[in-house]
Amino acid sequence: MTFVSGDPFNPPNAMLINDPSKATAPSPAYWSAFESEDWNAALTGANRAVAIAPDDQQALFVLGYCLLRAGRISAVEEIFNHAAAVGSPTMAASVLSQILWYVLESECHGPLLAAAEIVPPDHPAAILVSYYAGCADMMTGAVDRALARFDWFADHVHLFAAHIDFFTDPRLNLVFRQARLVRGPAEVERRARIAVGPLQFRWHREIQPVGTAPILLSCMDTVYFLAFAETFAELNLAANPTSSVVFHLIGPTPEALSLLEHLATRWPGRVGGTVEDAPVIPKVTYYACARFYVVPHLLRRYHRPVVSLDAEVCAELHANRLATLCAATDFACFGTGRKEPASVWQATVMWWDDTPACHRFLDLLQHYCWPELSLPAHTNWMLDQAALLSCLHYAERTGALTFADLAVVTKKPLNEVARRFNPDEFNQNLRNATIQKEAALP
Repeated sequence: MTFVSGDPFNPPNAMLINDPSKATAPSPAYWSAFESEDWNAALTGANRAVAIAPDDQQALFVLGYCLLRAGRISAVEEIFNHAAAVGSPTMAASVLSQILWYVLESECHGPLLAAAEIVPPDHPAAILVSYYAGCADMMTGAVDRALARFDWFADHVHLFAAHIDFFTDPRLNLVFRQARLVRGPAEVERRARIAVGPLQFRWHREIQPVGTAPILLSCMDTVYFLAFAETFAELNLAANPTSSVVFHLIGPTPEALSLLEHLATRWPGRVGGTVEDAPVIPKVTYYACARFYVVPHLLRRYHRPVVSLDAEVCAELHANRLATLCAATDFACFGTGRKEPASVWQATVMWWDDTPACHRFLDLLQHYCWPELSLPAHTNWMLDQAALLSCLHYAERTGALTFADLAVVTKKPLNEVARRFNPDEFNQNLRNATIQKEAALP
């Protein structure tokens, strides 16, 4: 297969398929040209490499990237067809996804939007194009059009999944989850009519809130609770001297209940808990979404704002005057500026006020998440943040919510207001253990 030369723009610096920087053999000459921004040499060299080794995924990546950035939109189908012929549709999808991701990262949205107009909807590449064009729409402010593309993805991906494995390749799985979980207003309204099961829990050791300070909430299963709870309480109570902490403990063991009692005794009136003896849905993603179902009960019981936090986070709300900045706000969370739709709004730190609008928003989130919660994590992880984008967009259209981006009102990124007190690798190991536990369930 022979391709033409072009003059693409500078690609971003990130890991590639078969990243030569991690190999022991010398890097191909075309890769050196690619890194030094000699685009014609990179394109020519990659073209030759593909002629010699048609299944060279690294060369196909460089080739496709350069061609797309040069404006050859037909390269989307050409690269996919070639890779599928010499490898498999899944390999072709993986290579093409890598190419489209780098075009998106380069903020070159034109080729992605053009591909969405040119690639036939029944071509295997169309499902990936719909996602990346939707991301490009998001970055250019065309949110309604982006959500329409994600709706199309969700409605049609099952047809493409007959040939493309979206679950074993990490990049394809990310695309599958990001595109399928974010939906437009019509689907939000449809889910709002779905019945939601009741949350069964009991109160354990009441807190005694001080003044009007917000309550800090973290929802954890036993594994996370035993690993993080004491440090969470210690750091967050010190950083927020007038706030109280409530732990929502899901599926506790006797050891976890004993620790909850210990914490409530160590900080009387400042630490309490709610206990969900058996999770309403025993799936990993439910643990991440549980806060949407617990927060309304705290708002109604204590009539003050609630700040929900991830298990391994210390949030300096007092020092950053969050209560003052959010005084006229129903709901607030951190925006990221990320290109992936389910990563635009962070669920790590969320401010909830005891207002009718906030209660309606929480109800919308509960209904939105409910039909997805019984699915395995490889199909719905990041559902909580996907729900935030979909429901915030719906609420914005209806004018039903006063919302604030915490990155804007604090003038700080998330990691300057809330820091993680355990390494990411440790957190990932715990998450993996929880996912493995789910996989063992009948």
